[in-house]
Amino acid sequence: MSTEFELTPVKFISTKRRIKARWGYVYVPHEDPMKEEAQFYEDYLKAVELEFGANRRVLRVFDKLHKQCKQGRITVQELENRVHRLFKDTGLILKFSNTVLPYLYPLATEEEVDRANQFLQSVKAAFPDNKILCYSVKLLILKFQAGKLTLKEMTVKMLKLLENRVELVEAYFQFVPQAQNIRNTARFFVYPVIAGVLVVFALGLSKMKK
Repeated sequence: MSTEFELTPVKFISTKRRIKARWGYVYVPHEDPMKEEAQFYEDYLKAVELEFGANRRVLRVFDKLHKQCKQGRITVQELENRVHRLFKDTGLILKFSNTVLPYLYPLATEEEVDRANQFLQSVKAAFPDNKILCYSVKLLILKFQAGKLTLKEMTVKMLKLLENRVELVEAYFQFVPQAQNIRNTARFFVYPVIAGVLVVFALGLSKMKK
């Protein structure tokens, strides 16, 4: 397997631990990362409440932004920029970067990166002479991994690159199975449109024959 074409794991959790050590936090690894993430988020919401008191609007805005990011409607980078504007001149930005932010980045675990590399090798095997396409695919994944693309944005662009290659499209959805919902939604909206166009075309032909 060519290492030149591989992704490497992003050490967000390790970075988080270093930041915490620098600022005097004591980090104890949690046996359940999902529970740890939920606990960090709950603690952060309490910190926001303490900072802004009766101003519930700020809390609602932050919670909405966080949910939009988790749902893939905005990128991690966009969330970070908005949080900086929302909590400027407070200590909440540092706490957000230390606790909540690391869990929002995609492809941060070894297992996720392994799946990404298997998909990349499938693309390389299918297009051994098309380096531009191969690196375009890798660039999309890197941007997604860095929080610069949402899952929907990556999926739409990826399907355009992989059009007419059913086996690679299926390999992509094995790499990111949660993207299946995006494909199903696209079918739901696209197929009725195509059917509508065909009906209009058929009616036009029938009128011409008359």
